[in-house]
Parts: sequence; structure tokens; C-alpha cells
Amino acid sequence: MGFTCKNRDGKSFTECYHNFNKPCGPSSDSAWGMRNTELVTAQSPDLVVIAFGMNESSSTDSYKNNIVSIINSVTQPNAAAEFLLVSAFTPNTTAKTFQNNQLAVQEELLYNIRSELNNINIAVAPVNSMCREMLSMEKRIGRHQQQS
Repeated sequence: MGFTCKNRDGKSFTECYHNFNKPCGPSSDSAWGMRNTELVTAQSPDLVVIAFGMNESSSTDSYKNNIVSIINSVTQPNAAAEFLLVSAFTPNTTAKTFQNNQLAVQEELLYNIRSELNNINIAVAPVNSMCREMLSMEKRIGRHQQQS
């Protein structure tokens, strides 16, 4: 699969220059993102990557509502913006602070958002599912195979 870069006029060009701006810092959550959408909207982005979840302390309903609010805030002045919703990776499963986390539920909510906002170009990167699958494979074959 390849990607074609297009300028705002829709014309393809071979060299792409990406302006990457990460306005949030460590321990940011979706509520922070919702309160600070002007950091994104001021840039008139073509693509917005939204990757909250690991630091969420709010309910899953609040998480979903915050993400939808961010998307709506960005598309209001820039209807052409596209979104990549990234679920959080699976943390160390033995860390007590991450036990009983809602990461899988949050990932499912990202798919729900995409379905509900079907008039907006949204893709979901299921990082949490990929991490869970890799961890289950690791458990099935053993962390370190003995060499003979």
C-alpha cells in the first residue's frame, strides 16, 4: 500500500514536506486535548493524529465525547482535515497501576467514533489490539526459547 501526498488543491506532488507539531506533553489526556484544540486549529492541519488513552482517568463516555469534541473543533474551521485515531499501546501487564485499564474499550470507541462521524475522513490505528496479540503470542511460545 502506498500513500499519495496532495497539496490543498488536490494535485499530487512527488516531494512531501510535513509540518509535524506535537502540542501536548507527557501525562496529557483527552480532556486536556479538548481544552486546547486551538493549538491544533491554528495550524489548519491536513492530518490530525489523536492518540490519547494511556493517561485517561475519566470515564469511557468522557473519553469518547472529548475525542468527538476535538474532531468537531478541528473540522469547524477546516472541513477537509483528516484524522488518524490511535489507540494506546498495552502497558506492562504486571504493573499494578495499569491493571483493569479501559484501553481495549477505548479502542472500540475509536471505531464507534469513525462510524458515527462517517462524513469525516477518519482512520483508526488499533495499536492496543496489535500489542495484545503480540503479548498473547509471546505467552504461547515463551518469552525466551531455550537454545540447544
